[in-house]
Amino acid sequence: MTVSGAEKSSSDCEGSTALTIGDDSTKLPFTPFDKPFVDIVLRSSDGIVFHALQSYLSDASQVFADMFIVAQPPPNGVDALVGEQAAQQHHVYAANEVGMQETGDVIQALVSISHPFLPPPTFASFDAIKPFLDIWPKYGLWRDVALERAMSALEPFLRDEPLRVYAYVAQFSPGEAASHLMKEAARACLRIPNLLQVDAPELDGISIHTYRRLLVYRQRCVSQLAGTLKTVAWGALRGLFGTKWTSKMNSGSCHQFPLTSDLSDGAVRLYALRTWDGLATDSYFRRYYGSMISRLLEVPHPTTVSDGQEELDAALRVAAACPSCASVAYKELPNFRDVLEKVVDGLISQVSMVEL
Repeated sequence: MTVSGAEKSSSDCEGSTALTIGDDSTKLPFTPFDKPFVDIVLRSSDGIVFHALQSYLSDASQVFADMFIVAQPPPNGVDALVGEQAAQQHHVYAANEVGMQETGDVIQALVSISHPFLPPPTFASFDAIKPFLDIWPKYGLWRDVALERAMSALEPFLRDEPLRVYAYVAQFSPGEAASHLMKEAARACLRIPNLLQVDAPELDGISIHTYRRLLVYRQRCVSQLAGTLKTVAWGALRGLFGTKWTSKMNSGSCHQFPLTSDLSDGAVRLYALRTWDGLATDSYFRRYYGSMISRLLEVPHPTTVSDGQEELDAALRVAAACPSCASVAYKELPNFRDVLEKVVDGLISQVSMVEL
């Protein structure tokens, strides 16, 4: 019975574990690319053979797609160069074998990203992912699932070492790859409280101009948040938060817990208009909203909201002093926190990295 590559790959890979690139204990090729059930063979520069599926490689990479359109074995069985673009980098053999310029680690990451039935690979360190970042623009990994899986592999480093990612990808040749990755890294750098105090070895490879682009992007994000969230315009706030939350921002303080001078310190200047549902809960609500804005102007990233447990606890302590406030604060503040995080995410997404 003949089993197609797609059928075999799905059944053969049930229970596959994630691959860690850069781990010396990992033997290449990693399952299932050690099994000859597919229609293309990739041979790395250090002689490791990977069995893969043309359809998945084509879906992931425009370079592979262009290559396989013309990569038919020549009738006389001799080696042949295929395609003007492919001929510059690859040698396709009569037995559907492609000689690659990259090492086994890099090819393993490439095929793992390209085959969606496998868990995305992980990388043991940022140094381990660098060779993969190098080939990202070369192979045009911008297609749907491949892009999503590649970003998933990069996510731990965007979270923990975003400045290193930014400085490294900024050294790529200008193009779609560099632009996309620089924007993602710059956005991740918004999580760093004191960016100017953070160093990274890759910064030695970029110009002052490139680093200044990162700082300007951060300042534009701060300005976007400040100019929008600190407004007292009812219509603007309602467009972001809806009527219910805007009413809370603009209503008077609870008569059982008057708004005192230490709670109106200028962090947010809002007019007292009316209560919501008969409960004037704004002492705690405006305390929370004002403290979150102050924090966001220091760390202008959406996760600042979800991570702001200290600000939430402080507002809940204010609410606890009033029975009517306390009855709603523990329910409504967490809900508003989710809304605020989405609003911040939307506002930051509107900011682009400009050329200086």
